[in-house]
Amino acid sequence: MDETIAGILRLGVSAAAILAIIGLAIYLKNSGGGTPHYRIFQPAKFPKGWLHAAILTLIMTPIARVIFSVIAFAREKDTTYVVITLIVLALLAFGWFTGYAA
Repeated sequence: MDETIAGILRLGVSAAAILAIIGLAIYLKNSGGGTPHYRIFQPAKFPKGWLHAAILTLIMTPIARVIFSVIAFAREKDTTYVVITLIVLALLAFGWFTGYAA
């Protein structure tokens, strides 16, 4: 179980890094070589969709770990840990949908 959880976390972080690198490569290809105009403020034109996808992947990685933990504890028929992990999942869902930290 520990190896699978570690794999989930590695996969999530790696996927987020790949998404961010793709966004950076697109940015550098489109406008990375231009000369900056310091007299006029222009916010970065980084492809925000790729960055948002990377951040969402980082957010969803621990949630995927908790969901896997619920399934793994249920297979082991360990009701105490299933209940505790479901409470953690409920707190994560509460914070996700309301915006409040639980």
